Amino acid sequence: MKKYSATPQFFAVIVAATISAGATAMGEDDPLITMLTVNQFEIRDAEGSTVTSLDITTSIGKDLRKLWIKAEGEFGDHEDAHEFQFLYSKAIAPFWDIVAGIRVDSSASNNWIAFGVQGLAPYFFETEASFFIG
Repeated sequence: MKKYSATPQFFAVIVAATISAGATAMGEDDPLITMLTVNQFEIRDAEGSTVTSLDITTSIGKDLRKLWIKAEGEFGDHEDAHEFQFLYSKAIAPFWDIVAGIRVDSSASNNWIAFGVQGLAPYFFETEASFFIG
């Protein structure tokens, strides 16, 4: 059995690129911000079948409002199980956002309305609490 993987520290490259083409020249204080986090990207080859596991989060937006896409799942020769979340967030306090959107889950063939909070707790713990209504 072959296993191709890397530690989360290797793949968890947070690309916090500020797209500031002309932002400082024009005097904008709220530039467009993008982020990509890859927590897991793994390809397993076991007994003739290949399975790919992933856990990816990306966002784009301004400082106080962002659009988020979160993808998590396993794709392979047999059964696929994956989940996608499309969320909108708005800052409610320093380091804290409320989020709302939809969650699409292939294993249950159902869609949910999602809402919750996410933020940075003391000592830099990333925290997320979400509720789903289906």
